[in-house]
Amino acid sequence: EKDKKVKKTIPTWATLSASQLARAQKQTHMASSSRPKMDAILTEAIKACFQKSGASVVAIRKYIIGKYPSLELERRGYLLKQALKRELQRGIIRQVKGKGASGSFVVVSNSGKATPKSKDKKKSSAAAAGDQPVKLEDILPLAFTRLCEPKEASYSLIKKYVSQYYPKLKVDVRPQMLKNALQRAVEKGQLEQITGKGASGTFQLKRAGDKPLLSGGAFEDAILSAITAMNEPKTCSTTAIKKYVLENHPGVNSSFQVHLLKKTLQKCEKYGWMEQISGKGFSGTYQLCFPYYPSPYVLFPDKAEESDEDEESEDESEEEEEESEEESEEEEPPPKRR
Repeated sequence: EKDKKVKKTIPTWATLSASQLARAQKQTHMASSSRPKMDAILTEAIKACFQKSGASVVAIRKYIIGKYPSLELERRGYLLKQALKRELQRGIIRQVKGKGASGSFVVVSNSGKATPKSKDKKKSSAAAAGDQPVKLEDILPLAFTRLCEPKEASYSLIKKYVSQYYPKLKVDVRPQMLKNALQRAVEKGQLEQITGKGASGTFQLKRAGDKPLLSGGAFEDAILSAITAMNEPKTCSTTAIKKYVLENHPGVNSSFQVHLLKKTLQKCEKYGWMEQISGKGFSGTYQLCFPYYPSPYVLFPDKAEESDEDEESEDESEEEEEESEEESEEEEPPPKRR
């Protein structure tokens, strides 16, 4: 029997602008998403990240970005702030540390969405929320991004990415800083300039074994993330994908996971999310058919977590300063001596 024709769809992980999305939707259909609402995602994240002193905003944010990348929480941080505010007002969650959208939170035990009282039940509920099986179709785009070689991107794409995800570097108002960083990296042999001269053209990451040579300060980290994320096209061999999946998502047993990977690649090709550009069957090379530009948080979560913790400590110190200022204003000055 002939296979039934399947309508091509847009995957939830695709990074598309409004105009690109509109064009794509004329030819395809947006892939249906079973993602729950933001408020439900928040309580799920708090339960999954629960510690002795509650779940920190850093941990909650990391959990949501990792499990629900289509929310684009790195760019739309207001979604988390609004959800925290709503759930606090409803009494679903309680803030046990900090103020505003920083500190730590717990789910209120009598809210109906509560964490169980006993320690064992708390642990089991956190495990149940955190250990839900990961769909291979959701992790493959990131695998392609990390494994694709060589990695290269133009100056304009690097600048666009750095401007979006590293606002503190202010490359829009001082682009020369980014240009100088690129030229330094080329001179040090950390980058290779494929096309153009000076700070224009296309730059490629140089590697020593499995590790990129580019490292150092804030600009170097930003450029590394930008080139890794913006590199196109994203291709990967089945051998490399198989190794990545077995190392990072081993599942119950390796043979079943390999079988699942094979079925997932066939499904992705069927829906038009990727195509096999060489080889046949479970061999050769695949390529993503939609753009995918993950944030630094998704690419390098350890580095992003450090920066988030720094930002959270800055926010808390600012709040403490504001509180001390308010207290000093409320205090009456001592009476003058006569």
